[in-house]
Amino acid sequence: MNEEPDPLADPDGLRLGDPALLEIVISRTRSVADRARALRLLGVLPTTPMTMVAVAGPAESGPAMAKQLGTGGAWTRHASLGSVHAIASAAPVGRELQGAKGIRIGVGTVLAASDAPDSWEQALIALRFAAPSGATRSEVIRDSIFHYADLGANTVLARHLRSADLAGLADVEALDLIAASRNGDETLEALRVFVWAGSLRNAARELHMHHRSVATRIAAAETMLGFRLADPYGVIRLGVALILRRLRDNDLIS
Repeated sequence: MNEEPDPLADPDGLRLGDPALLEIVISRTRSVADRARALRLLGVLPTTPMTMVAVAGPAESGPAMAKQLGTGGAWTRHASLGSVHAIASAAPVGRELQGAKGIRIGVGTVLAASDAPDSWEQALIALRFAAPSGATRSEVIRDSIFHYADLGANTVLARHLRSADLAGLADVEALDLIAASRNGDETLEALRVFVWAGSLRNAARELHMHHRSVATRIAAAETMLGFRLADPYGVIRLGVALILRRLRDNDLIS
């Protein structure tokens, strides 16, 4: 006797609500029909607004982020894809998003669920700019979470430069030397905050340090960088070097 086909299963053998369905939804190699069928099995219309979030962290960070985004009953789904977790949210993902210590987060833009591969690609690009949470003492700079919508022209760098393309850059290697020096992590943090804050006093306020202490760290860093931040384009040059170092250390995940 032949069994009746299960209307809640698809040709991949996946059933209603299966987490692996999200992998199909965000895949560029699957057909539009496959993605539409996976969305249906997830209980989502192709026109439903959806935001993709990429989380790099331990196994529990994916479910934890899905739970946070699902606060209030919002629809969310997550899937683990090797070193990164994919979370889909039908609710907007705001700037108040919080991540556990040590994880990195990239957030795509809100698109129709049928365009989830685009939002997922954006989330992965944003993830390249993120550092593990807890890496800075500044209460304003949140290096662990980046929204694609906030990156502007920087997305061009992340789309077209892989880690191998950034090997051997003098300014980036100078930052490596600073990181390896005594109090290197603190000095790099002072440089990052200085670029954001725009002045020694503002940076010192963010770091909860005396401005003279920050000035001492900046001066030591300038010696290793080979240029002064007061030089024309000095701060811009430092900012670019910091970005390129982050992109080198966080290659694009396919």
